[in-house]
Amino acid sequence: MKSTDISKVFLKKRSKVAESCNFEICGAATKEKLHFFKNLSKTPEETYIVSPQDYVGFYDNIQFFFHAHCLGGAKPSESDIDAARELLRPFLIYSSIEKKFSFYCPKTQNLIYFLL
Repeated sequence: MKSTDISKVFLKKRSKVAESCNFEICGAATKEKLHFFKNLSKTPEETYIVSPQDYVGFYDNIQFFFHAHCLGGAKPSESDIDAARELLRPFLIYSSIEKKFSFYCPKTQNLIYFLL
């Protein structure tokens, strides 16, 4: 995570947004801004689907993608890991149930868990 600056303020705001929703929120972070995407899944409380059109215009500036698991733990699912590897970007996941984060980096295949 040396090259990715994740502030405590961002994490606190991100967790509050996730806890106020009953669906998986998802988005991407650049150095300049957070981008939230519409979850197109037919079961948004369980999964997320995002249109690549939502981020293709600034893909090169994305530091990491983020989403929430509102029904499960912070552990990345197999589809989360596959998406991170395909997109070549880390994934930050927040579990509303566990009140815990995970950060998966596909380049190093490192997975860390942390609390605020």
